[in-house]
Amino acid sequence: MATGTGMPTGDEALLHDLCDDTVGGTARLHRRYGPAVAFPKGSQQTVFVAGPAAARDLFADPDTFHIYGAPGPRNSAQRRYALGLFGLNGPKQVEHRRLLMPPLSRPAVEARAGEMEALVDRTLAGWRIGRTVDLAAEMRQLALGVTGRLLFGLEDFSDAAAVAGAIQGYLDDLVRVVLAQTLPIELSVERYQDWLAAGDRLEIRLRHLIQTRRETLVDGQDDLMAHLLRAEAAGRLTDGEVVGEVQTLLNAAYQTTAAALTWTLLLLAQHPAVARAALAGAGPDPAGGPGVERAVKESLRLLPPVAIVSRRVARPGVVMGHPVPTGSVVVLSVYVTHHLPESFPDPERFDPGRWVGPGPGPYAYVPFGSGARMCMGAAFAMRLFRVAVPAVLRRFRLAFAPGTRVDRHSTLTLNVRGALPVTLLPPDGPDVVVPLTGTIHEMVRLPGAGAAPAKAA
Repeated sequence: MATGTGMPTGDEALLHDLCDDTVGGTARLHRRYGPAVAFPKGSQQTVFVAGPAAARDLFADPDTFHIYGAPGPRNSAQRRYALGLFGLNGPKQVEHRRLLMPPLSRPAVEARAGEMEALVDRTLAGWRIGRTVDLAAEMRQLALGVTGRLLFGLEDFSDAAAVAGAIQGYLDDLVRVVLAQTLPIELSVERYQDWLAAGDRLEIRLRHLIQTRRETLVDGQDDLMAHLLRAEAAGRLTDGEVVGEVQTLLNAAYQTTAAALTWTLLLLAQHPAVARAALAGAGPDPAGGPGVERAVKESLRLLPPVAIVSRRVARPGVVMGHPVPTGSVVVLSVYVTHHLPESFPDPERFDPGRWVGPGPGPYAYVPFGSGARMCMGAAFAMRLFRVAVPAVLRRFRLAFAPGTRVDRHSTLTLNVRGALPVTLLPPDGPDVVVPLTGTIHEMVRLPGAGAAPAKAA
């Protein structure tokens, strides 16, 4: 059966766990229907797509494919969050982007590289040989610390854990609320109200951060929060817009960065020869070398921190040659796009060597998006990855206990579910790679796992 778009109409039963596992759900749709499938709901519809052609259509035409968020009552925290970059389109989005870009530019990031290295060293100073740490929690702490100090200018980020918890509480149901607008997905009034309450709790934390920074702001400071507060004082931003941008930037800088660091270190722990080669090529450079950068790029391909990207059609558009009417929602699976064999042969294999020489086309690999709305923090994130990964590898070998379970938690972002305990061993010890269990094997073929992994269910 086809819709008015010419695409096949999807079976609603295949959406049963989409909001709790976007990686598994979108992979299932791609296997069943190919690169595009539509789900109508009344007069609206949601289209799921994957592949370079779909990415090009969405990212290259921001005037047609608008970013959008979940609805919220008047004067709610959610309404204020929509005043940040993740809720803006058109001239207003361009204005905010220009305001925020200077502290995130490559020269600005390089100018603060020494501070970034010191913050990484401070985190790792608390690690000890023989100790077992939760790698996922440690990377969240590192990402929050670097974000708080370098982007928000906070000397003391003592409530970082509370902020992280508030962010996660808000994000847990965000995908469900967004997709329930145009998909046959159940969303109870109680769940919606709980989600709004989580947003209110998050705003209390954000306002505390903003007030703390406002009280310490002095001339000459060049962090993101300083730019926001000066723009507010000059009348260029409202109080609500400052809240919206802080929520947007903290979420983007912390969640995705922590996830990428965790996945990269896990993959290198399971591929010690690759880790040694990457480190050997880095030499003494604190920012790593080409081998480290290739390992990070391959990790971002295999396990992209941003699992899906959604857009609302603001005017009649075309996706992969199919017409999509105004009001439609288009969801691009970044994960599936990165696992297509026509773009990346043997796609479930962790192979940094595939990044030697010419890479894939510009829309086959989109961990930071592309086009006019490409992630502004890409330079900042890549610098942190290139500093933190070799810093860990030079000091420690990460050893998992046999049978450690590694499951994904995928909504908007792709994270590790729960704790990820690793024992810190001397870096020059023998290689010991133990089999892991869990849904990690649906996404990556790990050493000792035998045949090709099962596909995401």
